[in-house]
Amino acid sequence: MANAIILGAPRLGLGTITIGESEVAAMPKSNLETDEPSDVCRINTEDPLKTYIHSTLEMPNSYYSSGTFNVGGVGIVNHNLSLGATSRTLFLSAGATGYVSARVLPTSKTDTLGTWSGAFTDVDDDPYAIDGNKNSTTDAAASITYELATPAGTATQGTNLQAFRVAISFTAAISGFSVRLITGTGPFVETEVYQSVTGANPLPSSGTVVLAPWTLSTADPTTVQVKVGITGNTGTFSVEAVDWLCDSALSAGSILWDSGWQAATYDAVDSGFGSTVAGTAGSASTQTHLAWSTTDTASVASTVTYFRDPQNTAGYVDVGCYVVGSQFQPALNRAYGELVGVMDLSVKKRTHGGQTFGSNRPRLRTLSLPLAELTTTEAHALYERLYWRKGILSPCLVSLFPGDSTEGKHTTIWCTLENAGDLTARDESGYRQMAMTFVEKL
Repeated sequence: MANAIILGAPRLGLGTITIGESEVAAMPKSNLETDEPSDVCRINTEDPLKTYIHSTLEMPNSYYSSGTFNVGGVGIVNHNLSLGATSRTLFLSAGATGYVSARVLPTSKTDTLGTWSGAFTDVDDDPYAIDGNKNSTTDAAASITYELATPAGTATQGTNLQAFRVAISFTAAISGFSVRLITGTGPFVETEVYQSVTGANPLPSSGTVVLAPWTLSTADPTTVQVKVGITGNTGTFSVEAVDWLCDSALSAGSILWDSGWQAATYDAVDSGFGSTVAGTAGSASTQTHLAWSTTDTASVASTVTYFRDPQNTAGYVDVGCYVVGSQFQPALNRAYGELVGVMDLSVKKRTHGGQTFGSNRPRLRTLSLPLAELTTTEAHALYERLYWRKGILSPCLVSLFPGDSTEGKHTTIWCTLENAGDLTARDESGYRQMAMTFVEKL
């Protein structure tokens, strides 16, 4: 049984959009406000401190007065995030001043194993803008421990909300690399290990910024240290920069909903026609991620979405559309599906001699959504929302709930309504049967 939701019909207007520290290239942030996913906004960095979208909300066309709204989720359409990427979405109240992690810098270093050149002040620069100073070793096995400053605000407890960033370089191959966390005077509480063996995390390459998320289980830890270790070094290994992205509470306003860090590639089809997964070659024309809160959250004034993509090789993050809206989810959600098909826009012609030629155009996915048990109120509400702003041309995000354990199929597409049948009343019941077909937008 597929649990379907429709998000962003109509899509809330993005009153003011802020991209992390204005790291936007020639593809501007205004592209996020269009309905065309091919008009991408390019965030010209992969730095997780700067790759975020913060938007205030307003109702398009002044249908309702501006203010706070009920929001069910956020969709990220046509992104270039890798399969190892994660994202985090927050709903913020009026008066919230944003939510950006603070950089916490090292205050000391200890040569835990081997000999390292330089001082801790050589690694306090931005990992994505290193200055050439570094701590280096030529020992085959070595480790170095950095103590971090006490953060200005109260560090947030929670799973993977905190993160270390370590920029490294080396002149010859290494066989093992690790980033370890210790708080207070106790044992190491978390470890990220990378090895050149089957089944292990792959070794980072020279010039990489390693992102090591960790879980803080106690507020205001007395001491936070990060230990970097290597094995099998045959050249010069260097730590170029180290810092802590400290997640702390808002200085004003409140967080109404937090998705937590989650995989950013929820767009997969697994059907009798074959299997495609976002991020790989296949029929899926866009990568679409959905963060949704099960029910609408009231009084949302703005949303913010952060990206972490440690496997990013492009050096930037692309996003086609940023979709914010309330969700439509039937009380009795029993639509069996999904019914995924393909619409082929190719035009086929023949020459006078009989040879074929023509125009080869994209193949778009279609999604047929049989909603068999809508109440009268739900049916009319859905019609009003889908036809409200631009009629049948108004796009929306249709998702079959990724947590569906029976069908085990996960599909989220940015689409327009192709057709909707007449409302059909069942005898002696308050239900209306609707069959809708949606067509993907490119």
